[in-house]
This record gives sequence, C-alpha cells and structure tokens, in this order.
Amino acid sequence: MAEIAIFGACHIDTIAHFDNNKHGAIDIIGARVDYAVGGAGFNAAVALREVGHSIRFICPSVMNSLS
Repeated sequence: MAEIAIFGACHIDTIAHFDNNKHGAIDIIGARVDYAVGGAGFNAAVALREVGHSIRFICPSVMNSLS
C-alpha cells in the first residue's frame, strides 16, 4: 500500500442531546453531551488508514482550542 501524507483539518464536534418535548425553551439542559473527532483531512486520513495505507496526518493546532 502507499505511504501518504495528508495536510488538513481536525476538529472536535460537540453534540448535545436533549428532550424534544421542550422545543422553544430558552434554556435547555441536555441529558448528554458527546464529543466526536472530524474534519475533512482527519476523515480522509482515517478512511485511507482503514484500507491499509500508511498515513502521516499533519494539522495545525491552537492553544486553548478544541480544534
């Protein structure tokens, strides 16, 4: 398989789950908060790795940030 370097973005998605019965409320307290990793570059790197390629993933990082 190929050795591939990918330059791209990696983001942390914050996903809040809440009760739909409170639609329209100003303040809704979620029952659960999940986090997922994403971004076009990250997703491409994962997909290529899953089919057997050797991947080097390079992305910018920022202090005090979730992306």
